[in-house]
Amino acid sequence: MRHFAIITALLAVLAASLPLAASTLQVEAVYTTTRQVTSLAVTDQAVWVGTTGGCLRWDPQAPVGYKYTTADGLPGNHVTGIIPGPSNATVIIATTHGIAACRDRRGGLRPWQGMSVLAGRATALTRADGEVYACIGRQTYVLQLSPEAGEWVALGPPLVAEPRCLAWHDGGLWAGTGNGLFRLEGDRWQPLVHSENPLAANVNALLASGDDFYVATVGGLFRLLEGHWHHYTTADGLPDSHITALAAGADGIYLGTFGGGLATLAEDAIAAVAGSPAYVSTVAVGPSPGTLWVGTQHHGAWLWDGQSWSRQVERNEPPGSNITGIAINGSELWVGTFEHGVGLLRDSSWRAFGSASGLGSDWINHLAYGHGRAWARTSAGELFSYHHGTWQQVTKRSGLLKDWTSSVQAAGGNIWVGTWGALSKFDGKKWHNFAPKPALTGQVVTSVAVLDRDIWVGTAKAGLCRYDGQARTWQAYTLGSGLTDTWVTCLEVWRGCLWIGTFSGGLCKYEKGNWEHFRAADVLPGDRINCLAHGDRLYVGTLEGLCSYDGRTWQTYGREAGLPSEVIQSLQLSSDGATLWVGTPAGLARVSLPLAR
Repeated sequence: MRHFAIITALLAVLAASLPLAASTLQVEAVYTTTRQVTSLAVTDQAVWVGTTGGCLRWDPQAPVGYKYTTADGLPGNHVTGIIPGPSNATVIIATTHGIAACRDRRGGLRPWQGMSVLAGRATALTRADGEVYACIGRQTYVLQLSPEAGEWVALGPPLVAEPRCLAWHDGGLWAGTGNGLFRLEGDRWQPLVHSENPLAANVNALLASGDDFYVATVGGLFRLLEGHWHHYTTADGLPDSHITALAAGADGIYLGTFGGGLATLAEDAIAAVAGSPAYVSTVAVGPSPGTLWVGTQHHGAWLWDGQSWSRQVERNEPPGSNITGIAINGSELWVGTFEHGVGLLRDSSWRAFGSASGLGSDWINHLAYGHGRAWARTSAGELFSYHHGTWQQVTKRSGLLKDWTSSVQAAGGNIWVGTWGALSKFDGKKWHNFAPKPALTGQVVTSVAVLDRDIWVGTAKAGLCRYDGQARTWQAYTLGSGLTDTWVTCLEVWRGCLWIGTFSGGLCKYEKGNWEHFRAADVLPGDRINCLAHGDRLYVGTLEGLCSYDGRTWQTYGREAGLPSEVIQSLQLSSDGATLWVGTPAGLARVSLPLAR
């Protein structure tokens, strides 16, 4: 992965507001997938590609791409829009966590101090007549691009739905939503009906070109010409009536479609562009004459150089950005993703495994490594192991007690697999199955921990079960026993104590019959605990951030520290304890840990 760690002044200002101890945790790199393109912007110096995994900057003078993420100061990795700033030296980037303006410098990303940061979920972005218009949620804002005015100002009331696109036409601001087309008139948004077809209310893109105005919808293209709407569909030559993107070129209008690739509209004639990529999400005319850039929904950005199409993507990336599981085998890093299978990082290169590689599904919920094998559980409850270069499904025939599984993890030197009402252990040679009644009867096993001779089992609704290795008996712990929630999400053994993460009851600590509780009202940012890991410190993944606990004090980290998201889904420490891998829905972070004191 070609990643350039550029700590911006904006990031430094944010980090300065954190407690001193927060500076000891450093996000060294963020790994994301940039195959899903959302937006394009072209300047004289670069082509900017917005994706769900960050922002790519392509230098048209050399085949080199630079990638920027939250580790470089972006408000979020999911980019929703990019437009050039007031000069070719600036770009404005909208993300699902806010909008930032940056100076466009070859090989570097720097904040532009003349524009204030607008926080929140940005859904649309455009520029006209020296002003920038943006939507945060359903509210529209305007910013004057001048040294005297650098603050965003709310414009009009909230729209009925989040805008997907904005455009300036005929002296007014227009907004396209999933519920129709609107124009801002005075202090209210006026709906405009250009068709009675319900599909025409699903607006994807807007384009003002000269006196004409174009509206891309799921039900075709609409063109406002001299006060009248003209409707184009497949009957008029469109390869697909689901229009997703618009751009104005020297010879006409470029139309991106969902399944039919690219088309052009010139002098009221529509023609499909042969060889163009399918599932177009955005289109932009390139900086050089005759060049065209096309973003797609799953296969990156494509460049037409006037003679042929070429794919312009980052080659060395994980298969997906939604990281659900992490496992380590020496220098190998395994990650499970939701929707894109399993990734393996070895010798700085990524390899992807999916349904075509022998996995039964690309939707991975749990991942573990043990006894020389990677183990992956899919969202369908199937269990697979990677051994001797191939993925094989693990079933009752292999020794499991049941075919449907609910979890897989490494604990106590073995692999543990949870199922409905049972637990299985793989010791490297054979399976050992446990189905105690009534302790686990009818319960879904979510997690396992081994403490001395005891086995602790977390369940989805019956709390915690303990197998006493000496007495060979089972004991249940529920709300009346000291737990704060009967839904246990994760277990970890740290400093001789059992730590229990719960779905809505925060974190519990059990030590020789004594309980201690840690809640959002006390030290945690939230009561939903997704994952736990430990080295010299205990690390807690929540919906609202990553927590670090040294036995005395707590610290919380989020995007302001460079993490891809506050939602922490998986954690794993390196074998030397110097690196913490953090999995989020917006990417994988490699974190350098503070030295032990």
